[in-house]
Amino acid sequence: MSTAESLVHVVVFAKAPVAGRVKTRLIPVSGAQGAAQIASRLLSIALKNVGDAGLSAELCADPPLSSRDWRNHRIPATFERTEQGDGDLGQRLERAANRVLNQGRLPIFVGTDCPDLRGDGLSAAARKLQDHDCVIYPAADGGYVLLGLRRSHPALFSNINWGGSSVFAQTMKAIHQLGWSVYTGPVFTDIDRPADLAGWQQGT
Repeated sequence: MSTAESLVHVVVFAKAPVAGRVKTRLIPVSGAQGAAQIASRLLSIALKNVGDAGLSAELCADPPLSSRDWRNHRIPATFERTEQGDGDLGQRLERAANRVLNQGRLPIFVGTDCPDLRGDGLSAAARKLQDHDCVIYPAADGGYVLLGLRRSHPALFSNINWGGSSVFAQTMKAIHQLGWSVYTGPVFTDIDRPADLAGWQQGT
């Protein structure tokens, strides 16, 4: 790992896999408990994939990891542990981005919905972040599965239709308006809807 890459810090944004609170779009086909089990499995895969990249990492949790909602899930000892705090997703991401950047590190944000985002994909993003202001991997549903930053700006996180099909487009528009250099990676599929689940299960 280069000295520059050693500054990269992967921030895994994760919700506790509690029935009825996660993967709600899968509940009609999987039930609340089944959807929570899928979320738990995806979380385990995401943590392993991030660990395989060999980069500094943290789990940024909602609710805090001290909550009983996390009692049945093991977090690798190598991961720092933080909490997302209050606000919408944009406010929580911006707060975490500023925190990591103020520590002299370069954040790469990922969620837990994309099992195909493996260690090599994360390592590639870390390398691209060395000579780009921003690295982003789009999702097939119009969102993004990874966002890496060398700097932060409120425009990246405000007036974004979080959860909608225009998140990637709105974020890219903000990046271009800021005049930042950006590397756009390959398109990945999130496991959010029944069709996504069927495709993932067939591939596993």
